[in-house]
Amino acid sequence: MDSTKREIEKLRNELHEHNRKYYVDAAPEITDRQFDALLERLVHLELEHPEWKDSNSPTQRVGGDLTEKFEKVPHSQPMLSLSNSYNLDEILEWAKRLDKLLEGESVEFVMELKYDGVAISLQYENRRLVRALTRGDGTVGEDIPNEEPERMVTAEAYPDAIETINRWFDEGHHICFFTARTENHRIVTETWLNEKGFNYHSLLMGKPRGGNYHWIDNHVVRATRYTSKFTDLVKRNVEIEVFDDE
Repeated sequence: MDSTKREIEKLRNELHEHNRKYYVDAAPEITDRQFDALLERLVHLELEHPEWKDSNSPTQRVGGDLTEKFEKVPHSQPMLSLSNSYNLDEILEWAKRLDKLLEGESVEFVMELKYDGVAISLQYENRRLVRALTRGDGTVGEDIPNEEPERMVTAEAYPDAIETINRWFDEGHHICFFTARTENHRIVTETWLNEKGFNYHSLLMGKPRGGNYHWIDNHVVRATRYTSKFTDLVKRNVEIEVFDDE
């Protein structure tokens, strides 16, 4: 086999594997920049050798493989992905193509930080959210269920948490609970807090999610579940190392 063709197949296999680890396993092994470098090399080789074009190549697909967890739903419109570049010359060439496409019209550019996260397609019917689709492969996504607030009704509270928080409340501290639940879940959340006997001043809804809760397979969440005591605040003198800025 031709050495270039071997390299193309090797790159395709590597990129497919990295896509699976990133999108399905949520356990990437290389950085975004390392991935992009591999993909850029594959794009270059495929352009030089169109005779080896493959519709299943990572260069022809968007997103990652579908999991076996949720219902598969076709997108009403393809979910595409933005291109990227680490090269100033490529950006300038893109600007030139844009200027040519717009036939000399005045163009303003806006730059902003890229926030890493998960692309999702929300579909509403009669002002009601009916499904939330992941990008999937760009053509078909997975309908990921929204959090079911009803599950909170049967959840138990840590007795020492109730005792400690209520003591803080009595001592004059401002007690604010915050949750990733949306404003639509305020009533069920307040009902649970009140029925469990928590004293508090405010409840903040819509906190950004973070940590392990982005996992589709929640075995990691279960593995890190809080099982210790809800302890009180204590004052402690400790010695720490800091940078010398004097």
